[in-house]
Amino acid sequence: MTRKLQNPSMDDAKSRKRILKPAVEKKRRDRINQSLAELRSLLLNHTSDPRLQNPKIEKAEILDLAVEYLQKWTDVKKLSNDSTNSRMKTHAPVVSLHHPESSAPPLFTIQSAASLMLHTVP
Repeated sequence: MTRKLQNPSMDDAKSRKRILKPAVEKKRRDRINQSLAELRSLLLNHTSDPRLQNPKIEKAEILDLAVEYLQKWTDVKKLSNDSTNSRMKTHAPVVSLHHPESSAPPLFTIQSAASLMLHTVP
């Protein structure tokens, strides 16, 4: 019977890894659980969803509600930005510079973008 000789430092490293692995894994799980608890609290404060009041809510449910909230929030923000941009296009003043004694085209005038749209040049 032949037995492989192993380096004692290799045995020590494997031993340490075997001991540390569960501790590292527990820290990882604790971080995930803490972040989910914070996410649940933030969602509860911003949505008042009654499902979030259940202390035994599933982790997957918290993530689903977070995704739903973020999708709604980004849709509203996008609509808000679109309407702001639309208003800016129709109501924003356009400024240019013009010297009254010059025969050159106006360099400075103020007019609304809405009136400009009537006079746009392709």
